[in-house]
Amino acid sequence: MITLIADGQVCTLRSTLCAAGQQIALLDTAEGSFSHRLDMTLKDCALEIVVIECSISDNIGLELLRVIKRRRPDVPVLFVCSSDSDRTVAEALRSGARDCFKKPFEVRELNERIKVLQTLKSRQYEQRVPLRVLDTLQPIPASVTTAAPENILRALHFIDHNLTDRTLTANRLAEKAGMSLYHFCRTFKRCTAKSPMQYVSIMRVKKAKDLLKNNSGNMNICHIATAVGFYDASNFNRHFKKVTGLTPSAYRRSANLSNPE
Repeated sequence: MITLIADGQVCTLRSTLCAAGQQIALLDTAEGSFSHRLDMTLKDCALEIVVIECSISDNIGLELLRVIKRRRPDVPVLFVCSSDSDRTVAEALRSGARDCFKKPFEVRELNERIKVLQTLKSRQYEQRVPLRVLDTLQPIPASVTTAAPENILRALHFIDHNLTDRTLTANRLAEKAGMSLYHFCRTFKRCTAKSPMQYVSIMRVKKAKDLLKNNSGNMNICHIATAVGFYDASNFNRHFKKVTGLTPSAYRRSANLSNPE
């Protein structure tokens, strides 16, 4: 079951997703019982995926996103913006959205993303390792989801929820894992094939790619760099090119040429 939250206007996604075979529970923020229904929904351990569709105000949707992620960090949230603001997209990603879609967009893409998340959750990965670990730029070895120690999974969970924190270091991750720095780095690399900070950089680059795949270009490279957790544009450029083979600017041009407005 997918919980679809709409903010008082005609919900354009419900009928489309239902037609695609999805079971939808609609929560309308304009209803007097909305707060109670949202509270009950967030208490439901069977809650699978939340989709927030903003038609009136992105700010309302962003606040709901923060509430949901504070109470249920285990539940993936997909955010549909009412405007074409890159800043709204950046704020939604910072607040914990798994993906953002700006109107107008192909509902087929949203449905495909939902199906991917459902497949991952049906394999019970969500209870063992954050979904973002499975949805990265490079495949993660099976050891992460099968034989990784609990303390490494704790570190992965901490990365997942603190990715944009520029003070995130291997030392902090080792502390969260309850291990010495040396032992933590060795164990982490054995489980993921990456050092802790290589892994963090890959995840930050993935989030940056979502922001760069945008034709409006309202966010400059420096803004994107800090939004995803890098200290500055120079640091961002270096890590982005190392992961993708392209500079952020070249990647943006390439993405815009393949997806013209």
